[in-house]
Amino acid sequence: MSGLLGLFSSGPDEKQQRQCVEQLRGRFDNEDVSEECAERFLEVRGWNVDGAAVMLSKTLAWRRENLPVTWDEVRPVMETGVMEMLDDNAEGHAVWLINLRRLLLVDWSQDAQMHAHIRASVYCAETMANRCAKGTWIAVVNCTGIRMPPHVFMTEFAKVLQANYPGRLHQMLMYPVPRFIVGVVKSFMVMLPAGTSKKVAFLSSFEDLSRQTGLSQKQLPDELADPTAPEALKGARLLEIPAGKTDAHTHFLATGRSVEWSFRVVDHTVKFHLGFIAGKDQVDVPGTAAAEAVDTLIDEDRVEELAGEFTAKSDGILKFTFDNSSSYFQSKSVILSCVEKSPS
Repeated sequence: MSGLLGLFSSGPDEKQQRQCVEQLRGRFDNEDVSEECAERFLEVRGWNVDGAAVMLSKTLAWRRENLPVTWDEVRPVMETGVMEMLDDNAEGHAVWLINLRRLLLVDWSQDAQMHAHIRASVYCAETMANRCAKGTWIAVVNCTGIRMPPHVFMTEFAKVLQANYPGRLHQMLMYPVPRFIVGVVKSFMVMLPAGTSKKVAFLSSFEDLSRQTGLSQKQLPDELADPTAPEALKGARLLEIPAGKTDAHTHFLATGRSVEWSFRVVDHTVKFHLGFIAGKDQVDVPGTAAAEAVDTLIDEDRVEELAGEFTAKSDGILKFTFDNSSSYFQSKSVILSCVEKSPS
């Protein structure tokens, strides 16, 4: 079996994990590889020791070639405000602010600009990883006033961080959520390993941002307190539908309450079903009679985006079902917004 244990079909137990960690560290006796470092590389490689060893070897070579990065070197970039290291929160996570609008002002056709901004990113990553208790960060992506992100920079940014700082991203908070969200999400999905879309959260209020980062409103920059609300998409979330699978999101509605909803598939299409389960305040186990008593509102075979409004005539559950069973290899990311309207 590859690298002691190979690839685990159901995940290694604690004892097997310890064996993997010790074997990986044993391959780098002349390097300072901590248990925590070994675990991060193993996790991103599915606990395959050989795969983790290849990745770690490349990272160690990259570190010898590119570190250290000094403040004097990156100061011109940092002082433009394109990125900022905020305080660590009480849980021990660093908070990293990335300003897309300012990044869009950079002339990325100049190689020197790309080099300088990637060096600044590495400086921040090194500082935060060594400074905070958890060694991880929450990335706050300031989307204020943008329609499309700086694709060229974000691709290179993600490439460097994924290869050399696996497992360091604790959560990515996009704030405020722009209505032109699909292009933004596509750029930032490359920052996330497959299957980790749950790390993405869409926020539309300063209060939510404070709560999610774990920082007080006074610890957050003033520029975040007054986002361009008219272009913000509220109540959005990112759903990842695995290949060959179906997933659902539910929303309880009381009698007479209305909800505005919309969704967009980031890539390609899915089958979509919208139903209402009257008289229920929770969804039953699939296959039961109650679970099947759904009033079908919409049933679309292949759809990329859709929007609508629904008013409940009785208490019940509004159920959004996204079916990706026709795709054998590709998972689908769906951005769903579901917001109750204020009573008139």
